[in-house]
Amino acid sequence: MSFTDLNFITRFLPIFLLIYYLVPSRYRGLVLFAGSVLCYGLGDAQRLLVLLVLSAVNFTLIRLISSKEGRSARALLAAGISADAALLVYYKYFSEEMILGVSFFTFMMIAALVDVYRKDTETPGAAEYFSFVFMFPKLMQGPVIPLKDVSHELRHPKVTPAGLVSGLEYFIAGMALKVVIADEIGKLWMSVRTVGFESVSTPLAWLGVIAFSMQLYFDFWGYSVMARGLGEMLGIPIMRNFNHPYMSVSVSEYYRRWHISLGRWFREYIYIPMGGNRKGNARHIANLFFVWLLTGIWHGTTANFIIWAGVLFILIILEKKVYGDFLERHRCLGHIYIYSVIPLTWAVFAVENTGELAAFFSRLFPFGNPDALMIADALHYGPSYIWVAVLAVVVSLPKTEMLFEKYKGSVWMQAGMFVLMWICIWLIATGSGNAFMYARF
Repeated sequence: MSFTDLNFITRFLPIFLLIYYLVPSRYRGLVLFAGSVLCYGLGDAQRLLVLLVLSAVNFTLIRLISSKEGRSARALLAAGISADAALLVYYKYFSEEMILGVSFFTFMMIAALVDVYRKDTETPGAAEYFSFVFMFPKLMQGPVIPLKDVSHELRHPKVTPAGLVSGLEYFIAGMALKVVIADEIGKLWMSVRTVGFESVSTPLAWLGVIAFSMQLYFDFWGYSVMARGLGEMLGIPIMRNFNHPYMSVSVSEYYRRWHISLGRWFREYIYIPMGGNRKGNARHIANLFFVWLLTGIWHGTTANFIIWAGVLFILIILEKKVYGDFLERHRCLGHIYIYSVIPLTWAVFAVENTGELAAFFSRLFPFGNPDALMIADALHYGPSYIWVAVLAVVVSLPKTEMLFEKYKGSVWMQAGMFVLMWICIWLIATGSGNAFMYARF
């Protein structure tokens, strides 16, 4: 069930929170697990049993790993990681139907296995583990939170009136990022698709690329802020997943600020165990290549995702070895670089058919094709999106978030959030109910 589903907003969430707050603290983990299973089951009931069985297998392995040492523990860890990876590969590459959120689900289970093996967290009890795995705020789209970050709060969730109010403000703000900005500016990208990648003019192609970049950003950022708000309501903190990536001056910095939890997962559970940058230049490059290859495979099964990851790997290597220091010294040029390069990489991400992708890039860079420079379609589609483009720029600035945090909790902010909530509900009720873009991953 989506966070922007009216059934979730007006029925499930109020009833769940009422029960969650009324039961004694020691039973809240069970309520969270039951509510999360219901929330997930309403969206993907057929494959819920698969996740329940796999999580039960992982919990059993965790208990066994915690009681073993040496080779026995390593063998159990390898078995658990293999089972989780096999499920992910099967549903990503061989099954005709995808399990909602399977990538996030398996990554969090793998992290829990590794953390218990490393003794980085206490061995969880059943209620703690299953509520962690199925916790509905982050189950289908993350953030990818390690068990060690929330184990204490899962055992002793602290719910307060202040947390409820703060969480609601985050939830409404995230909903607005999704419904008011992402869904609206995404219509421009749909117009580009309607015109056709091989027919769109160069001006409209560039407007479309920018629109898709903003749609993806505000869609996923909005989801992450909503998840953070739900976590505050539950008394279980959920990490910040975005930190104004478009304020970056390099691709490396951009991806330290974008989808922070996924980057952290790859760093802690893949990159560093492989040796990171500690084993020489060649090994460092090889490790980066492997991590970005896995990142592309994780995102999708079509060739464009591998191309997307490969382009980012090359850019990051060039920054580290050639011009990264220059961008840091000349930050204005670094910003121009990001605003130019990142939307193009997202174009590769967006267009899954490689033939259509080649046609689209021939319109973005129409060398020897003056017909592509005609602006009639851009003038037809573009002007109606000026307001949302300006709003997107303003909201993406760090100063806007600073003002939100400063006045969050004030009477004026709460009044504004109340109005914004009803605007969002009206847009959801009268719109097409666009799904979150990362739900398919």
